[in-house]
Amino acid sequence: MSGLAAQVPQALALTLIRPLPGEIHSATALLEFAENVLLWLLLLGTVAIPYLRRPATGASTQAAPHPQVSPAALCLTFTLLMLTLIGLVTPLYGGIERYRCLAMPFLIILLLLFYDKRTRT
Repeated sequence: MSGLAAQVPQALALTLIRPLPGEIHSATALLEFAENVLLWLLLLGTVAIPYLRRPATGASTQAAPHPQVSPAALCLTFTLLMLTLIGLVTPLYGGIERYRCLAMPFLIILLLLFYDKRTRT
């Protein structure tokens, strides 16, 4: 099991970062790179914008009651497991892009949940 666990960071990097700018040799790879850049910009915006905003004075910081299983935890777990499995078993970028689209809605929902939570506090 340690051999498989050692491959997890490489699998996540393969599904979340690649293709790198030096690996772009076709229009398809350019589109995959553009999708990754857009995804990372969305991630940075989701994390950075709430830190730049200041809450209004007198704003309530009390959170609403949470359900037993958080939707954010569900989205995070599904996304990480899906992207890890895709990176471990799929050797081609085209296949990675095709299968990665299954996890993208959950990743975007996770980012929106995080953004909404950060802007409320």
